[in-house]
Amino acid sequence: MSTMTSPRVAPADLYRGFAISLRNGQYSAERVDGASGRVLTALTRSRIQSEIDGFLDDANGLALMLDPADAESCFAHGVDANRTVSLTPVAEIGRLALVDEALAGLSLETPGAGERLRASGIDRLIVSAAEPSRWLAARPEARALSLGLALEVVFPDARRVYRAHDLGRLMYLKAYLQPMLAATGRLDGLRLLEIGCSDGLTCDLLMRFGAGSVVGIDTLADVGARYQTDGAIAYHRMDGERTVFEDSSFDVVYSIATLEHVAAPEAAMREMLRVVRPGGVVYAQAGPLYLSPFGHHMFGHFDDYPWIHVRLTPEQIVEEGARRGLHDRLRVERGLTCEQYVSGMLSRKHVNGLRLDEYGIGAIRREASEVLLWEPSYEGRNLLTEEIASELAHIPRHVLTEHGFQLAVRR
Repeated sequence: MSTMTSPRVAPADLYRGFAISLRNGQYSAERVDGASGRVLTALTRSRIQSEIDGFLDDANGLALMLDPADAESCFAHGVDANRTVSLTPVAEIGRLALVDEALAGLSLETPGAGERLRASGIDRLIVSAAEPSRWLAARPEARALSLGLALEVVFPDARRVYRAHDLGRLMYLKAYLQPMLAATGRLDGLRLLEIGCSDGLTCDLLMRFGAGSVVGIDTLADVGARYQTDGAIAYHRMDGERTVFEDSSFDVVYSIATLEHVAAPEAAMREMLRVVRPGGVVYAQAGPLYLSPFGHHMFGHFDDYPWIHVRLTPEQIVEEGARRGLHDRLRVERGLTCEQYVSGMLSRKHVNGLRLDEYGIGAIRREASEVLLWEPSYEGRNLLTEEIASELAHIPRHVLTEHGFQLAVRR
């Protein structure tokens, strides 16, 4: 008699005309009416809902142009003027008077501005990235988040719509892409490798910045799942500590917000040095480290309880989560119990638990021909009260505020 167990399947659920099911830890969604044969997949419930939103909404809705000066470049790349409105009148934007009247005198700083915009049929902000470096330095993502809208970015060769969780990711990524690009210089035609590429968001961004080709690797089952539209991007399910690439295969090798999840980050950085060509650049950023205030990576759940993961036991964190209604949120968003979520997030398979001085950065700097950037970062000095410091007296104070680092070296 076979001992094989059947796949774990959750009952189908419905969202905006799609049937969502969970099989072996991965969500999939299919149109109930059969109108589209496309099957969407993602690892979390919130992500699959975002995939559905994007599939249904990208060609619809009105866009609010943040800067009327962007009009020419946006329209030159296929943006429909009839679906665009500006709070500052622009002759080229032929919008219905009804919408203009509804928004008359509206400032984005006005309380309730997001509600008024959505009530007028506007579901996104739109900005031009005709000059990618200028867009990189701007912060339209924060504005979109505050208004509860999506953000459509018009690049010279593509258009992308970012929503909800991805807006926060963009804000985080752009803060580190600026120093990374300062170290690498122009990417025109270069071969790039990303260690820990997740769904491919950063790979896609760097293609928009002129890279010749990008390879992204990750241990996730759905590596690169959301950004497979460009044939110049290749994705592989692979461990960054042991890649299969030949020596000197890339011009730039980088990793952002990944090394804190790698069991042996020094080995991963040595591998990055191995596969970059002589004279090529390696850029590594990590954080938050495990012992920093929010090193548990349970963002949005315990933001008012710094160092909760080292002040409480996992069981106590679950109890705290129950008091905050976390059980129901996790069930809806991720299909997990609070116990499963907390144990998974605190697992050493998820966050390595290492201190900054255990990353082997000194050895990597010595092996490089030139150090282009070395910048440790700190977080929580204002949060570390004497009471908390006493509670965590077994951990050196400086370790508790070591958030992470940026390192750029030339091989």
